[in-house]
Amino acid sequence: MIPGKVPPMTIDTRALVESLISAFIFLESAGDDEIDQELAVTCLDSMSQPLVNLPESQQVELRQMFAGIAADAEESYREFITDLPDHIGLAGGAAPVE
Repeated sequence: MIPGKVPPMTIDTRALVESLISAFIFLESAGDDEIDQELAVTCLDSMSQPLVNLPESQQVELRQMFAGIAADAEESYREFITDLPDHIGLAGGAAPVE
């Protein structure tokens, strides 16, 4: 291995996205007694920014993965997960209604 160069990894992308969704759910649902709300907003923004900076084709692919995860999710989380790509600002969503 070349020093300073990270070797390519084979990774289960769905597992990463599911973990990310869990973090979004926690930050969105945590009360003031669990986490400072300004810190929660900062974390949500920090988690969202790299995703909206992905190439559009990858954002669309990620949006499709969210939909698949939502379909498999517990009913109580399904709507949140379905709406999450729009809240993050991922490409490929429905055009806003004026």
